[in-house]
Amino acid sequence: MLYRHYIRDIYDSLNFEEIFLIIKMHPNDSLIPNVYLEELPAHAVRSTHIFEPNSQTFNFYDLLSIADVLITRASTAAEEALLLSTPCIAFDLFQDGPSTGLGRLQESEYFRMCVRGSSDLEEIVQELLNAHITSQVSDTTFIAETTYKLDGCSTERVCEYLLAIADRSRK
Repeated sequence: MLYRHYIRDIYDSLNFEEIFLIIKMHPNDSLIPNVYLEELPAHAVRSTHIFEPNSQTFNFYDLLSIADVLITRASTAAEEALLLSTPCIAFDLFQDGPSTGLGRLQESEYFRMCVRGSSDLEEIVQELLNAHITSQVSDTTFIAETTYKLDGCSTERVCEYLLAIADRSRK
């Protein structure tokens, strides 16, 4: 019953007119009943795709590579998302819930903890989407400003840029 509340809270926090939700069911999730489908609001059906546990169409990494934000509870998927530069939210129903095990990830600028009632999941999703878009624009600007230069120093510029990114992520 609590997991249904968890799923409903996520659905209620998303604007399905602006997003497309991809759900990758856990390999141990049950298809009967499929709580993700049962709790999905009628207005969200066209903006959602649920990949069943045994789906061979895409694996988790395929889906993560196209995701703008990952919402999880307490999974190694959070670490994997951050390694692939995908913003991640650990959402939980309770302050002392399973997501607290991911607290060490808070050092990343692309990770947020969200507990129902104490923070607004919709605002956090939007914040991370905006930060990720800004980062992508910054990366694109960097590429445009450096790749045309054929002065033999491109490797040095790339290394300096990567070190600057590493410094920012440690803060």
